[in-house]
Amino acid sequence: MPKSKFINTENIENIESFEINEKESDNNSKVNIFTPIDINNIFINLRLITKLEIGNKIYINNNFINIDNSYIKSISRWYNDFNRYDNLNFVKKVIENSFLLNDELIKNKDLVLLKRLNNELKLIIYGLINYKQTYINDKLFHSEIDVLNENIKNKIEQNNLLL
Repeated sequence: MPKSKFINTENIENIESFEINEKESDNNSKVNIFTPIDINNIFINLRLITKLEIGNKIYINNNFINIDNSYIKSISRWYNDFNRYDNLNFVKKVIENSFLLNDELIKNKDLVLLKRLNNELKLIIYGLINYKQTYINDKLFHSEIDVLNENIKNKIEQNNLLL
């Protein structure tokens, strides 16, 4: 991965965390600092979203998206308390974090990493379309995915003006 000039590697407190670390700036305002772990988690989860195919059901384990390949998915999902809305909320959080990272990359003029992120955002649209088709009769789910895709397309268009 290309070096990013704004990543602070000294403050990696919890490698399990998928949250953005906050740090006091010189003027006592909070600024978001992404650690390399956070950035890798974002890219890994974005890549996993791109791999979703129609019919794939997902679950979240250790802050990563996983495709449920169990033999009897419905029983496995019920037993482990996996449901589409919790999983969709995690997908939204991944995309929200990728947008925050995107803004930090623009602010810090890290165009190499911004280009990589922009390419991942382009690819996840197809995974989200497939994920939407998994729950063909759930109109609320469809609407939420449609809104996500529109937000992603808008972010891509903004980025294309800079790249």
